[in-house]
Amino acid sequence: MNSGITALWLLTMAGILYMTGWQRQVADHTPAWKVTIVLAGIALLHQYRFAIGWRGIDIYGSAAWAIACALVALAASRSLLQSLFALLCALLSGTVWLWVRYMYESDPVFVFLRPELDGPVLAGFLAGMLTETIGMHFFVVTASAAIAPLAALYLPAAVARIEIGSLAWWDGTAVALVSARLTGNVKAGFRAIAKWLGEGRSGERGGSV
Repeated sequence: MNSGITALWLLTMAGILYMTGWQRQVADHTPAWKVTIVLAGIALLHQYRFAIGWRGIDIYGSAAWAIACALVALAASRSLLQSLFALLCALLSGTVWLWVRYMYESDPVFVFLRPELDGPVLAGFLAGMLTETIGMHFFVVTASAAIAPLAALYLPAAVARIEIGSLAWWDGTAVALVSARLTGNVKAGFRAIAKWLGEGRSGERGGSV
């Protein structure tokens, strides 16, 4: 499958769900204009690429824009403790994704789904379990996706360049974000069930008279 197809497919599915009444599950009722700004910036800036660092790291304009938007989402929490916790979550998720990528590229003995999907799925799961909102999910996933390619620095074989923001990178980022949202929605569902059962046991649940 060509790079970028997975991200485009997931974006299309999310767009359809968002426009057909599933705004809360997809993006926590985030206004459409905010989503449009993020996606438009990604599309318009993707053609630009910048070299950073001494090791040959290229970052695309789309990834730089996504990281900037993720930082804005982090700042919007207006809670220092929540921001610090999200930073720790991003470091944890990114380290796990980096470790999975390093492990598969060094010695791909055990693969759960596919080598290019296991890291994003696991990182997204951690993001969904540890944080609550779409903004925090987006920050943790984007930061994790930026950390994961650095696994190439530890491989014995030299890699030409490390790319952050390529189409393949966006495939992994999209998978991780979907994993985070699915995990968050399942977690919210279990909370609602537990609350409903608790109200039933305490006799507080409303009923007919």
